[in-house]
Amino acid sequence: MSEHVTFSLGEAAKAVGKSKGTISKAISSGKLSPLGREGVQYQIPASELFRLFPPTSRENGEIERLETQKETPETLVLRAQLEAAEARIADKETVIVDLRQRLDQSEQERRDKDRHLTALLTDQRKPKPDQTRKGFRGFLHRLTG
Repeated sequence: MSEHVTFSLGEAAKAVGKSKGTISKAISSGKLSPLGREGVQYQIPASELFRLFPPTSRENGEIERLETQKETPETLVLRAQLEAAEARIADKETVIVDLRQRLDQSEQERRDKDRHLTALLTDQRKPKPDQTRKGFRGFLHRLTG
């Protein structure tokens, strides 16, 4: 099992830009759970600390990076798995874009065919003037030509 990055009370306060008293009150109230104590020092996991308090940022906006352990075979395997997963996600996004384009194209083709079939099934010719007259006037018009 890999070791976790932990802070003492003073290190935790400095990492999040709070006072030791604020961190101590969070522990006392149960909002922050330390792993325990090593002698008189609390051992506060970084994940637990940053869950409650965001890390302080530097003047240029970059978050201060914590010192981490050296790379282990486990981290190398995890990094390779992460890269493979990111590649699969990128491939899937490309496929999704392609499928959306094909769907849009087939939908447009279907609409065009529907319009064409509707035009074939309905009489699109305009009626002749003599066909529009009905009744006695239509009869007189047909007689006189």
